[in-house]
Amino acid sequence: MTGEQFEVLAFSLGDNRYCVGIEHVTEIVRANLDAVTAVPGSSPAELGVLDLRGRTTTVVDLKAALGTTGSGGQHVVILDDGEGGDRVGWLVDEVHTVFRTERADVEERPNERTIKGLVRHEDDYVLWTDPSLVGVA
Repeated sequence: MTGEQFEVLAFSLGDNRYCVGIEHVTEIVRANLDAVTAVPGSSPAELGVLDLRGRTTTVVDLKAALGTTGSGGQHVVILDDGEGGDRVGWLVDEVHTVFRTERADVEERPNERTIKGLVRHEDDYVLWTDPSLVGVA
């Protein structure tokens, strides 16, 4: 008997692999930071806003939001609140794959500020984050 299954999108920030529930992701685009307009007074992790197909999208440097390091971001993972409201794009170093996993493969991390848990995948762990935990989505 298998447990509850769900899908996540795996991506990299520096040497670490992260994932986010696929239900939050609407699309992935190549990073073009020249098209991002800085917004005065925004948080240090917020790079600015981007007009993407007629919708304003706040672009967040996920490395800065999570307090980690990495190379220059190559992709923006677009997250949607599902209600036609705010959209946020997480700047990430590399996007890997979507994979299916089970709750039994997750080690919950309730005391972590930005990490929901550790997901076992291909003999390694992937750090599972959630837009609500990052605080900029």
